Amino acid sequence: MRIGRPAALGAAAIVIALAADAAYWQAAPQSAKPAGPGDGADIVLSADDYDGRDAIWIKRPSAGTDSWGIRGTGRPEAGAMWFDKFPGKSGLYRVELGAVLDRDGNPEYRVLAGGRILGQGQYGYACGDLLCTRDKSTCPDRAAYLDLGVQRLTHDERIEVWGRATYPCPGHGAYTRWYEIRFSPAEER
Repeated sequence: MRIGRPAALGAAAIVIALAADAAYWQAAPQSAKPAGPGDGADIVLSADDYDGRDAIWIKRPSAGTDSWGIRGTGRPEAGAMWFDKFPGKSGLYRVELGAVLDRDGNPEYRVLAGGRILGQGQYGYACGDLLCTRDKSTCPDRAAYLDLGVQRLTHDERIEVWGRATYPCPGHGAYTRWYEIRFSPAEER
C-alpha cells in the first residue's frame, strides 16, 4: 500500500470532489505534504496496492490516473477490491474515493470499512449527462473525488471498494473505475 499523494495528479492539482449523492460539486486544492499513518496527514490507499480482488477487476488507466475497473464484457458484472488492514490510527476521517467519470454510464459503487457502508451510490457523468453518441474527444473521461463524508475508522479493519459496470449505450459503457481512497483526519465535534 502506498501512503501519500498520487504522482499522476501533481502537486498543484485542483481536484473536483463529487458528493456521494451527486448533489453538489466542490473544487479543493490538494495538499502536497507527504503523509503517513497516524501523523495527522492524509492516508491514501492506491488501487494498485490492493490486497485482494475479484477476477473481473482489471487495470484500466484513464484520465491521467492508474485506475482499475471492471472488465468490459457488455454485461453488468459486479465485484470488489480490498485492502486487508486500514493503516491509520482509529478515529474520524473524511473519506474520498478517487473515481474516473465516463460520458457513457454512471456505474454503481460502494465503499466499506469492516463491513460497514461508508458510502454508496452511482458515479456522475464526465460532462454532466449521459452522452452515448458524443465522441470521447469532446467529452473525455474525468478524474474526480466522491466525498463519502466524515467516518469513524478502526486501525486494521478491512477496506473494500465494490462496483457494478453499466451499459446504457449500445456497445459501450462505464466500468466503476477508481484509483485511490483518501482518508483525511477529522476533528471530533
